[in-house]
Amino acid sequence: MEPMTSSQTRGLWKFLLFLTLCHFMADTYSSCLAPLWPSLKDKFDLSVGQISFFITCFLFSASFLQPVYGFLADKVRWKSTIVIGPLIAGIFIGALGFYPSKLLLVLGVMLGGAGIAFFHPTALALAGGLPVKRKGFFMALFVTGGTLGYSVGPFIIGELVSRGGLEATGYLMIPAVGLAVLALFFWKWFPLDTVAPSKPQSIQLSWSLLPTPLLLLMIVVVCRSLITVTFYNYLPLWLSEEGWKVQEYGQMLTLFLFFGSLGGFVGGYSSDRWGRKPIIVAASACALPCYWMLINAEG
Repeated sequence: MEPMTSSQTRGLWKFLLFLTLCHFMADTYSSCLAPLWPSLKDKFDLSVGQISFFITCFLFSASFLQPVYGFLADKVRWKSTIVIGPLIAGIFIGALGFYPSKLLLVLGVMLGGAGIAFFHPTALALAGGLPVKRKGFFMALFVTGGTLGYSVGPFIIGELVSRGGLEATGYLMIPAVGLAVLALFFWKWFPLDTVAPSKPQSIQLSWSLLPTPLLLLMIVVVCRSLITVTFYNYLPLWLSEEGWKVQEYGQMLTLFLFFGSLGGFVGGYSSDRWGRKPIIVAASACALPCYWMLINAEG
C-alpha cells in the first residue's frame, strides 16, 4: 500500500471521529430502553411477563440478528450503513412515547434494535480496517465512544422523561436526524477507498478455535451477560416499586454501566499483570455478593 498523503491522513482522522460519534449515539439509544419500562408499564398496563417478552424482542433484534444485518450491510455502501443504523434507532426508540398500542410498541422496539445492530458489524469492520500505524489507539477511541454512550443513555432519558413526560422521548430523534444531515454535507471528508477490508476466516479455522478452554470461557461470558442484562432491565421496575422516580433510577443505571465499563478497563490492565484466569475468577466471585447486597439493601 502506498504511503498516504497528509490530506488522506486528516481525512481518516475526521472519519474516525465521525465513526466514534456514530458509535456513541448508537449505544446511547441501546441503553435508553430499560429506564422507560416502568413508564411503559403504566401506560399500557403491562405485566412483567409482557415486559420480558418486549425485552427479549429487543435483544433478539439488537444482538442475535447482527450476522444477518452484517450480511445485508455488505450489499450496501459501507459509509451509508454507519449513518442508517443510528438514524433508524433514533427514530423508532425516540417514538417510544407515542406508540398507541402494544403491537406498535413491540414493532418499534424491534426496529430500534435493528438500527443498533445494523450499525455495529460495518462500523467494527471499518474501524479495524483503517490503514494507520496506531491501530490500537484508533480502536480504543472507537470503543470508548460506544462505552460512554452506553453509560450516559439512562441519564439522558431519565432527565428527558422526568421533565417532559414519556412523550419527551421524541427529542431522541433530533441527534439522529442531525447526524444524517451532517453526513450528507461532509462525505468528502472520508477517503474510504483507503480502507482495506479484513480477510474473512474460514469455517475450518473458526471451528478449530473451540477447544474446552474457549467453551468454558463462552459459558462464563453467557452467564455474566445473563445476570447483567437481567439486572439492568429489571432494576428500574424494582426501584419504581420502591418509590424512585425515573430521573433517579436513570442516574443509578448510568452509575451501574459506567463502573461496569471502568471495570473492563481495569480488568484488562490487571489481566496483563496477574493473568487472565485469576482476574476472571476473582471478578466473578466478587460480583455475586455485590448484586446480593444491592438487592437486599435498605434505605
